[in-house]
Amino acid sequence: MPRDIQFPRQKLPAKVHRFRDDESGSFVIFSLYIFVLMLMVGGMAMDLMRFEAERKHLQNTIDSAVLAASDLKQRADSEAVIESFFEKSGFDPALANIQVENETVSNGELVARTVTATSDLVMDTILMDLVGVNTLKTVSSGTANERIQNVEISLVLDISGSMRWGTNNSNTTPNRIGELRKAVENFINVVLQVECDADGNCIQSPNTDSTTINIVPYAGHVNPGPDMFSLLGGNRWHDWSSCLEVTDADFDHADLPGGSTQQLPHFMKWTVDWAEMNWGWCPKDDASIIVAENDAADLKSFIQNVRLHDGTATHVGMKYGLALLNPSSRWMFDELNKLGRVDAAYKTRPAEFDDEVVKYIILMTDGQTTDQYRPNDFDYDVIYDDTDADHAAMMDKYGSVDSTGADNEADDVETGYNAGTKYSEGGVTHSRSRNRTNLQAVCNEAKKPVMGTGVNGEQIQIKEDRVTVFTIAFLAPSAARTDMLNCASTPSHFYNVLTLDVGTAFASIARTINQLRLTN
Repeated sequence: MPRDIQFPRQKLPAKVHRFRDDESGSFVIFSLYIFVLMLMVGGMAMDLMRFEAERKHLQNTIDSAVLAASDLKQRADSEAVIESFFEKSGFDPALANIQVENETVSNGELVARTVTATSDLVMDTILMDLVGVNTLKTVSSGTANERIQNVEISLVLDISGSMRWGTNNSNTTPNRIGELRKAVENFINVVLQVECDADGNCIQSPNTDSTTINIVPYAGHVNPGPDMFSLLGGNRWHDWSSCLEVTDADFDHADLPGGSTQQLPHFMKWTVDWAEMNWGWCPKDDASIIVAENDAADLKSFIQNVRLHDGTATHVGMKYGLALLNPSSRWMFDELNKLGRVDAAYKTRPAEFDDEVVKYIILMTDGQTTDQYRPNDFDYDVIYDDTDADHAAMMDKYGSVDSTGADNEADDVETGYNAGTKYSEGGVTHSRSRNRTNLQAVCNEAKKPVMGTGVNGEQIQIKEDRVTVFTIAFLAPSAARTDMLNCASTPSHFYNVLTLDVGTAFASIARTINQLRLTN
């Protein structure tokens, strides 16, 4: 460097000071740091959002897959169902770890299926690798179980004479009994999962073997059938029907009636319409109770052929309907099995209220509960005392065998309408008001909670009620609607049918039962 060139020494410190103090552009450097941090945080958030969306997608796929695969009506292989769900959702089916457990009973019926599926989810990151995270991993799983609970149903059906009427209480077509027959047949098809082709050939699902239906037809009284009549100690003196008197005390409990062994006489109160009705306040034996039946064809045949009778004893129908769901009646089912009336698979029913079982009563009426009438000149003391002077004359008039030992023809007995006396026992007259009170009493018995013992020995409620009660008022008067509303488990279990379309009510109940008979 030439010696003659010199820097002005007095100016150098000032420039250094100015450079040191100059802050212009420093925010750019800070912003670069912040920008890099924002990219890192934003990238992490984006990767996490992508991962969470994918995790939810996988979890939803698994949940849907196991629910479909555990469905007992699912005919495809359970593993194949899950793999299909994975494939359609964009996941590799090979990544699914699947476990299927089927539970059957002795007759081979499939009663439960548990399906579990798990799968790993591994996703490459886009921006999180800036901080050394190259992949995100998780495990998703789901389990579904469907179990068929034992189902016990009592269909308590009004077969009184007014069921022959249409909407305007006159003999018109279609009529109430015709619509009821169709509604009950469809109910049976749904509950017992019966599929019929166009030619009427029907197949019942084996998955409904754990469901039994009692049908309790009631008119002026309820006929339990000759076998049950005998097992309950009935004292028979005619063979046209098999009704036992039900006493006032019988409504204090949920057991089968046992307060009397007396047999109702064969009589009517109101006019018989032979086109739709049979003679009798007590339904004839072909209109007696069906107990613990699972065969849909037999049930439908019965309801299609049952004939109407006189009177309306809703309280007695409800009494038998509940008793046939009460475990205290198990002895009766066992005895009826010995007589070939109940299948061996169901002879240990009714199940305990706290067992893995659901119980339903469907109570249907189209009219008010009537007084319990009896023939004016009929006397139980006389009919059961063959030493009484009037016994022979009463047997000649009401017995199936007259005082000479000869058979009375039905035509000899089925004459006249002299039934105006109300049944009375122990000072209690079975008037309409008393019968309505007894109806409510048995409804309350059905709705009692099921109690059990807790871990510390304390009383706890296991179930809300013993039996779920659905009621249907079918073109019924005000008093009957009130009774049905009060009897139902809740107001939502009551159906007020104001047209002939009673089928909609039965269909709704059937769907509810099918949903509740499965536990997930």
